[in-house]
Amino acid sequence: MPRYSKFYSQAKVGAKMANGKIYIDYKNVEEIRRLLSANGKMSSRQRTKLSSMMQRHASTAVKRARYMALLPYEGDNR
Repeated sequence: MPRYSKFYSQAKVGAKMANGKIYIDYKNVEEIRRLLSANGKMSSRQRTKLSSMMQRHASTAVKRARYMALLPYEGDNR
């Protein structure tokens, strides 16, 4: 086993999240929740495997869902 394997053991979300669509809908909370950590932060592009354009659409969708109170601003671990 490699010495630094613990750094690469995090699960990745996958790029199939958008199903070929360019627009990520802010009303689809289940898909957007997969992009957030337990603290409510957005995951990085390396973890989500999204392109830069898709990552920007995802961040806009998260901001809209938070504004509409579909997602909390903070995580679940208060």
